[in-house]
Amino acid sequence: MRTQLTKPAPRVAWLTSVSKTTARTWNAPYRIADVIGAYPSSVELRDGSVLFIYYTEGARRVIRAARYGVGRDGLKPMPPG
Repeated sequence: MRTQLTKPAPRVAWLTSVSKTTARTWNAPYRIADVIGAYPSSVELRDGSVLFIYYTEGARRVIRAARYGVGRDGLKPMPPG
């Protein structure tokens, strides 16, 4: 499985697409966050879920993480731990 993060113009959502065919085909984008940010990264965890990490910009700068399970119906939010 591969993921591809897309950062549109500021104030637009962080999006990702998932490929289960080694990047031959991609699903429709999924919304990960609605923040202005930078430095996105993702990693597939041992259990098959995907952890997205990104930095938010502005007055409340923080590093955030979002974990998603990958199933037949696409991505499902999961608890970080």
